Amino acid sequence: MRIRLIGEHVHVSIAVLAGAELAFCCGAFVLAAHVRFGRNLTGFEGDYGPLWPRALVFGVVMILCLLAFGLYSARQRARAFGIVVRVVAAVTVGFAVTAIVWYVIPGLRVGRGVMILATVASIVAVTLTRTVFSRLVNEDVFKRRVLVYGSGQGAAAIAELRRRSDRRGFALVGFVKADGEARALPVTTLDSSLGLFDLCVRHDVDEIVVAMDDRRRQFPLRELLECRLAGVDVTELLTFLERETGRVRLDVLNPSWLIFGPGFRRDPLRLFSSRTLDVVASVLILTVSLPVMLLSAVAILVEDGWRSPVFYRQARVGGAGRSFELLKFRSMRASTSCRRY
Repeated sequence: MRIRLIGEHVHVSIAVLAGAELAFCCGAFVLAAHVRFGRNLTGFEGDYGPLWPRALVFGVVMILCLLAFGLYSARQRARAFGIVVRVVAAVTVGFAVTAIVWYVIPGLRVGRGVMILATVASIVAVTLTRTVFSRLVNEDVFKRRVLVYGSGQGAAAIAELRRRSDRRGFALVGFVKADGEARALPVTTLDSSLGLFDLCVRHDVDEIVVAMDDRRRQFPLRELLECRLAGVDVTELLTFLERETGRVRLDVLNPSWLIFGPGFRRDPLRLFSSRTLDVVASVLILTVSLPVMLLSAVAILVEDGWRSPVFYRQARVGGAGRSFELLKFRSMRASTSCRRY
């Protein structure tokens, strides 16, 4: 099952995990203050001010860093050790970003002892939360039960989603062979003679995905309308695949989806908020990664000589067909025509 957040589809299970980790990171900060200053926080609040605003800032920064490291991706396939490494790296970056926030906003600053204790406690809390969550939470509780109407080439794109990570958001009930389709998939095919509405009631279906190869033949308009009025969602194939996989399947793409699809909103507020987020995130990432970038530049000069170019410039195409030049750290041998940057 998914919810829509800031125009994006988010799994309920991931939203619950993020909320739990936010609470634990805030709690880790409060616990660190208690450990550092004892049960009486008069000393802390007297030196720095109220505790909870700082705990909330610390928790939000940690969650954003976990998000930036891909730890809330619905297609997470890393093993346990890889997850722990990412958690440690994300929380460490969160420590650095929080320190920058304290520097920019002196009124929210805290002591180094509290920050170090809170960071260590957050690593432990997030790791334990993910371990318990992956073992105890029944993911089927959060999944939408999906019935696919169609059993041809379009429906095969859903049948190919076999891995657990691919089906994180839905449980596949089965396929219903549409009228006029020549072949059926060698997977669970339900009896179409019962009708879509009866199948939805019998199998407790939450969503029907229309995956007919040719909708001009016997499109079940009345049956789908009956299901829709009964509270069952009806979704077009490409919209479903984009939502669940994060990609657009070009082999089943049709022009009508590009016209009526929900992913092309270009209103001024959306453009402004998107651009603002891009600029703010870029400045923060540039600030944090600047020392590493300087070290990379020095390493390139040491390896290839001080007269060698550090960057490689490449032409790219952006929005509205406008071209721009991208600067990258050079990782290959410099050619004779390569200019110094």
